[in-house]
Amino acid sequence: MNKLQEIKDNWAKEQGYDNWDNYYNDRYFGLSYTDEYALNEIARRYAKAVADDALKRAAERATVKQYQHDHGFEVDKQSILSTEINLDLAIEEGSEG
Repeated sequence: MNKLQEIKDNWAKEQGYDNWDNYYNDRYFGLSYTDEYALNEIARRYAKAVADDALKRAAERATVKQYQHDHGFEVDKQSILSTEINLDLAIEEGSEG
């Protein structure tokens, strides 16, 4: 299960449903609209999860430079920067709901 689906399922459970599909079907078919607040909250939680994962990966890659002349230290900024897009949290292509 991908992280987005997990967040959606958790949201639905907080609203008293078994999972996102049950929540969506009840809201969409029963009330003829999707709750904009729910979608915004899910997007916020997903964005936080992606940011947390990116920070964790940056911390794991971080290296330190030591300066001989003053015994100082500095994080090598290039070691934490990455153009990787292969986060485990990516939305699977073709996923519905």
